Amino acid sequence: MEADGIEHDPVTVQNVDVYTAQRVSVILNANQPIGNYWIRAPPTGGAPAGNPNFNPALTLAILRYRGAPDVEPTTNNTVGPKLLDQQMHPISSEHPGMLGSGPADVAITLNIAQPNPPFFDINGISYISPSVPVLLQLLSGASKPQDLLPSEQVFILPKNKLIQVSIPGGGAHPFHLHGHAFDVILPSNDNVTNFVNPLRRDVYPINGGNTTFRFMSGNPGAWFLHCHIDWHLEAGLAIVFAESPADNIAGPQSQITPQDWKDLCPQYDALEVDFQ
Repeated sequence: MEADGIEHDPVTVQNVDVYTAQRVSVILNANQPIGNYWIRAPPTGGAPAGNPNFNPALTLAILRYRGAPDVEPTTNNTVGPKLLDQQMHPISSEHPGMLGSGPADVAITLNIAQPNPPFFDINGISYISPSVPVLLQLLSGASKPQDLLPSEQVFILPKNKLIQVSIPGGGAHPFHLHGHAFDVILPSNDNVTNFVNPLRRDVYPINGGNTTFRFMSGNPGAWFLHCHIDWHLEAGLAIVFAESPADNIAGPQSQITPQDWKDLCPQYDALEVDFQ
């Protein structure tokens, strides 16, 4: 089975939760009698009272065995085991647990709050996109917190260090980290830390407890960490990691700006302000 492009050991289940932006691949064991079967993907959240067009019972597909009649299924939604985060372990070639159990070089806690709905805060600040993208700021020589905008929501990560991020609380926010997959050493609503073979992916929901994940800062860039519910992102639920600023400018991992990309700048500058 695969989670966000990373292979994990197989687990036999009947139901899988898939949050916004997550990707999951499974192998279906077609061991039932020839016939037609409903595949159900009921969305969570939302309320028919607020949206008369919302009907979670309509998200269906038909699994039709070869030789079955061309009719709608009559199967019921039988209860079966659901895949748990604690059951997901990367296959051996993915080197599970490679980050070890030692203390992190950089530990970051992100506290989510909503004191001024509909806006969200992280550590007391609502993210606002800067007028100059963070990556361009890095390529222009920004290397210290005071050099970067918005300085409160850009976290500078040193080169080749073990980074640990903790996000307490709930809200079912599916957080996506650009530029890295991470090891979820403490899943949501759990109190057992797993350093040996933790789940590894790049999108994970914050569902309660003190969700904690780790990654190595070996990929210079400006990497977004944000809730993938679009309006939550628009409402400020995001930060940026400015990773190894100097290595973006020089060295084997520096950002290469092709001429075709540079040629777009005059075209962009020529656009009316409303289209920039």
